[in-house]
Amino acid sequence: KEVSCVGVKDSSPEFLKYLDKQQIALGTILKVIEKEEFDGTLKIQIGTKTTVLSDKIANNLFVK
Repeated sequence: KEVSCVGVKDSSPEFLKYLDKQQIALGTILKVIEKEEFDGTLKIQIGTKTTVLSDKIANNLFVK
């Protein structure tokens, strides 16, 4: 499933720095590859890069 990042709940400098490091900004297209049922972590693809987002990180992103 592909979604677009449209906002964030947490606007703390630490969280925004983390998103910048992961190359996630407003308008970024995130492709959800897999959701781990056990702890809610998400394996996502951003362009050609694959990464894992914790449940806490994912719950602080607004996507459409």
